[in-house]
Amino acid sequence: MDNEIELTPPAPAVSPDKFSPASMDKEKESIHPVSIADWLITLLVLFIPVINVLMLIVWSFKKSTHRSKANFSKAVLLLLVIFVFLLVLVLALFGVTFFDFMSNNADFIENPFKP
Repeated sequence: MDNEIELTPPAPAVSPDKFSPASMDKEKESIHPVSIADWLITLLVLFIPVINVLMLIVWSFKKSTHRSKANFSKAVLLLLVIFVFLLVLVLALFGVTFFDFMSNNADFIENPFKP
């Protein structure tokens, strides 16, 4: 009897982690979206300099933050990093150009057409 078929029990209809606390939080988030008042407070906090970056970091990585608010915070932080990088790059390029131009003893008042 080498040709025996091995029978395995079927997989349970309900996964065992369906009722875990993490899945309950996800279900609660899908039922209770972020309110309009919470979004307005979020946007008002983002108008405050320095505090806005700190709060974006907190909202991005705090476990108890609503998923949509955490994703929004991560996206804004990513845009902020990209814009700061581009700003530094542009300022560096124009700064080098400006200082090179000024090092040629440009005098705009006495001799504006000096080569």
